[in-house]
Amino acid sequence: MFYLFTQVWVLILVAFLLGVLAGYLFWARPISRAADRLEKR
Repeated sequence: MFYLFTQVWVLILVAFLLGVLAGYLFWARPISRAADRLEKR
């Protein structure tokens, strides 16, 4: 029972980290592009 609980926790943690990484990659590029545009102006 405890093993299953820890397995679920690890899965949740991995999914959360993947979501954060995907969100960072998705948002960092457009934000950096917008910053470059503002600096060039």
